[in-house]
Amino acid sequence: MSNVPQRLGPGALLARVRVERGLTPEDLAQTLNLPLSTLRALEADDLSRLPSPIFVRGYLRAYARLLLVPSAPLLAAFDQQLAEAGLASEGAALPRLSLKRGIRASLLRGIFQNPGWVMASFSALGAVLLGGMVLGAGQQLGAADGAPEPLLAAVPLALAPTGATPEPEVREGADGKPELWVGVEGARLEVTYASESWTEIRDGADLLLFQGAPTPGTRLVVQGEGPFALLLGYAPGVRVSYNQMDVPLRPHTRNDIAQLVLGR
Repeated sequence: MSNVPQRLGPGALLARVRVERGLTPEDLAQTLNLPLSTLRALEADDLSRLPSPIFVRGYLRAYARLLLVPSAPLLAAFDQQLAEAGLASEGAALPRLSLKRGIRASLLRGIFQNPGWVMASFSALGAVLLGGMVLGAGQQLGAADGAPEPLLAAVPLALAPTGATPEPEVREGADGKPELWVGVEGARLEVTYASESWTEIRDGADLLLFQGAPTPGTRLVVQGEGPFALLLGYAPGVRVSYNQMDVPLRPHTRNDIAQLVLGR
């Protein structure tokens, strides 16, 4: 029998943070709108009981967002897990994960409506949580010679990895209001902000195209290869169009947070 401890997977690491936060599997399953059996399989890193990798990546990202820990190292660990199992990491738009009403959904709404607070507190809280994850992983990954090798390497505690998103081009619109442009051709997604709203946009290959909270009065224009996965922290404060057609947000909104996929 090998004396080398088994490496913790991304689901197990999230489960450890969940326990440290005093949350139950039922809490997370309800808030993420997932069957409890799926959440347990996710935390057990049991690929045989999980759906396609494209969905699992979405679950991991939503789970990490809920616990306020960086998702990038978890997704990298998941890709490594897939590679070791001989499976492909499929890239496509995220499924929409509805958020249940309740105290935790209200917490998320507050987070997305106040991105300045997120930026100010994320580093301190994320450092504590990620530090515990790295320490625990390092203890589990002690090799036979006693030298620990942490699963999650130290990463900048930012809302996205450095260089992960293209820098928007700042323009002045015909009406004199500021515009942010990402991409030069392809399907066209426009978001006009009457209020500040945290926004994340990903393309059909699950690449992050934009992440931030434009100031009120700004128009965001994203062009590229669809479909686009769109997350809006405060949907009532924005207007969305896709290829010059208005998009109704109400059917995709829960607790003022909207998640939808356009162009699929």
